Parts: sequence; structure tokens; C-alpha cells
Amino acid sequence: MDAHWVNGWFLRGLADPILTVDGTGHTVPWGQSFRVVVEPGDHRVAVGVRYGGFARILGQDEVTVQVADGETVQLRAKNGPFNGDPFRITAVR
Repeated sequence: MDAHWVNGWFLRGLADPILTVDGTGHTVPWGQSFRVVVEPGDHRVAVGVRYGGFARILGQDEVTVQVADGETVQLRAKNGPFNGDPFRITAVR
């Protein structure tokens, strides 16, 4: 997960990136990989940010990811140039 270069300085300094898989949130490091082990099947994956002291996750984009038995799926998330732009999740091929 990474932020756009236009607003990245702001987000990296004030917000924590949050990865949610099937409703369970994980605080992840900016610009680094994070591994979540799941069972085969469909999984809801969302990415957004949480500003310090707030409970709400902002800028979320949610996708359904299908994982086959023994498969590793790599995803990437990045927001747009404006602070209100949601993070877009794409598969890494």
C-alpha cells in the first residue's frame, strides 16, 4: 500500500494504512508488503487510512478476491492525488 506522490507526505505523516480482510482490520506499514493467510474461496478486501485518534477508516475501496487452494494472490493499493481520493486495489501480475 502506498500513497500518491502529491499527498503522500501528508498521509504518511498523519494516517495509518489499514487493510481489512473479511471484516478484520490490520494496520500495515506504508510501502511494504503485508501477508494475510486465508482459506480458499472469496474474500472481501478493503484498503483505507485512519488518522490518529479516529476510529473511522477513510478512502476505502473494497473488492472481492477469489483465492484458490494453494494460490498466492498479490494485491497493490494506491490512492489518487487528492486527499479524498479512495485507494484503488489492483492485482499484481
